[in-house]
Amino acid sequence: MRLFGRVCLIAGSVMLIAVSAHAQYPQRHQGVYATFGLGYGSAKVACDQCGDTSRTGDLTGFFNVGGALSQSILLGAEVTGWSKVTDSNDNRAASTVNAVISWYPSTREGFFIKGGLGFGFIRGDQDTDEGIKFFDKGGVGYQLGLGYDMRIQRNLSVTAVANFYGGNVGDIGSIRNVSFNVIQFMAAVTFH
Repeated sequence: MRLFGRVCLIAGSVMLIAVSAHAQYPQRHQGVYATFGLGYGSAKVACDQCGDTSRTGDLTGFFNVGGALSQSILLGAEVTGWSKVTDSNDNRAASTVNAVISWYPSTREGFFIKGGLGFGFIRGDQDTDEGIKFFDKGGVGYQLGLGYDMRIQRNLSVTAVANFYGGNVGDIGSIRNVSFNVIQFMAAVTFH
């Protein structure tokens, strides 16, 4: 939980600084863009034999690159990732690679909604009756998100992002119907 508090403090500070510069630069979407961000993510893994599993939080991030189709529509490729490393044998990572469409309802404001489909991946160590087993599996990935761009320079924005992403990877050995989802809260930088 300490990580969550630190991430919120840093993200809040960055957003406050950005608000003062926000009014000086209008929202424009043209050409190529790239966004990267870090923050806090809460992940859950589910399967037929897993029973009720709890969410666990740790560092998360994303990278998105693409182009503007219009002032209100952006098309890009986004990589999302979450990782949890512990001293016990319960290490996990969950990620997606998706084609993403972002829609800005107002071309004068920075609010956007995004969604995407692609590939989802999960990897980690599973403590079983036969000992520790490593797994690495891919399947269908998806994501939904929203955010707000605050222009601080003509070609630079500070972006607050909330994402929900996940994947359905199928069977991993004798473990049936494995899926995962991650909720992300991040501060990002966008280059236009």
